[in-house]
Amino acid sequence: MRAFFFSLLCSLLLLSCSRYELGVINFPEEFPASIEACSCSFSQYQYQYESGDFIWIDDADSTGFCKLSDSIYSFKLLKAKENYAYWVNEVFQAEMHIHYRDLRDFIHYVRGEIIIRTTKGKVVYSGQIVGECGC
Repeated sequence: MRAFFFSLLCSLLLLSCSRYELGVINFPEEFPASIEACSCSFSQYQYQYESGDFIWIDDADSTGFCKLSDSIYSFKLLKAKENYAYWVNEVFQAEMHIHYRDLRDFIHYVRGEIIIRTTKGKVVYSGQIVGECGC
């Protein structure tokens, strides 16, 4: 019986150590060099966006970046529709749902949500996003 509880405790500890924490890509220090012209950048909250603390940055075309547990992961765009995007890499998949979009001065101001999962389906982060896309 003790062996069972010890095994269960070890399993729970290993699972808790494998969790990913959403991080902030600090601008401009950690801004991905591959993003040169057009881009989209998102934060959890408006005040974070105004401070340049982004949770997601992409090139408005095919490559996105997200910081999880102090590592910046690159994603490839797999599927996109007007208000939906699906991004993947070898470890994670990310879905973006855009609920509000406002075009002003060639910049799209955006509100929506992002869901980031492991490739095995475990939700790592799910929450709102605010930001903009422009050139």
